[in-house]
Amino acid sequence: MKKIICILLSILTLFTFVSCGGGEADTDAKKYVFVSGNVTVKLDDPAEPILSALGEPRQYSESPSCAFDGLDKVYVYAGFKLQTYPQNGKDFILSVELTDDSVATPEGISIGAGKDQVITAYGTPDSETDTSLTYKSDASKITLQFLLRDGKVTNIQYQKVTE
Repeated sequence: MKKIICILLSILTLFTFVSCGGGEADTDAKKYVFVSGNVTVKLDDPAEPILSALGEPRQYSESPSCAFDGLDKVYVYAGFKLQTYPQNGKDFILSVELTDDSVATPEGISIGAGKDQVITAYGTPDSETDTSLTYKSDASKITLQFLLRDGKVTNIQYQKVTE
C-alpha cells in the first residue's frame, strides 16, 4: 500500500511540474549550474568526473585548506576557473568563477553584460549593492554573484556557502 501511495504521489508531483512549466525548484536548480561545452558543473558534486570531462587545465595550483582537512585546488580553464575542496579523501566542486567574456552562464550572461540584462535573466536579486547582484539558493547553500562596475558585469562567481 505504501508503494502505491508513493508511486501516486510521484506521478502527481511530475504532473504538477509538467503542467506548471517546471516549477520554482526546477528553475532554482538550473540557475546554480555552469555549463562548459557539454560538461555541466554543479557545485558540491564530485570533482573527478567533471575535471576529467573538462580535460587538461591551463593552470593548476593547490594550498592547504582553511575550512577543510586537506588541500584546496584551483583549475584554470579558458574563461573560467574551478576550485575544489577536500572531504573524506575526495575532492568536490567549491566554486566556479567566470573570468572573461568567452564563456557565459546557461542564461546567456557573460562578463560585460549590463545590470538590467542580469535582472531580466535571473529576476530580482536576493541582495544588491552598487557593485554586486547576489542570488542565493537556501536549499543547496549556493550563491551566484555578479560583480559590477559602472553597471556592467566584471566577474561572475558560483560559490558553495561554507559555514
